[in-house]
Amino acid sequence: MVTILTESGERAVAGAEACRAHLPALSDDVVAAQALFRLGQALIRRGDVDEGNRRIRDASRLHPDSWCIWRQGAPVTEDGLAAQADFWRGVDSPGERRYYARVEMAGMP
Repeated sequence: MVTILTESGERAVAGAEACRAHLPALSDDVVAAQALFRLGQALIRRGDVDEGNRRIRDASRLHPDSWCIWRQGAPVTEDGLAAQADFWRGVDSPGERRYYARVEMAGMP
């Protein structure tokens, strides 16, 4: 069971199956992208930065709508911040689209 406190203070309760029913099905490309992204992160942590970054770029190509994958591969400043022009273009690129799917649940705005 999942219990959520709504803005009005009411509790919304849903079982695991009801929660799963609201999740989108993952395509093969999205699944592969998530695996490549995790591999890329592991390679970077182990010191193979170039190969890790290649895997993250591959993941971003497979799942271009993933903000999480894209921002990890975004160019960084000398201070290590993802704040270069490419990053801000990426931030602005969705326009009216959302970075994440809207939650469709009773009591949620």
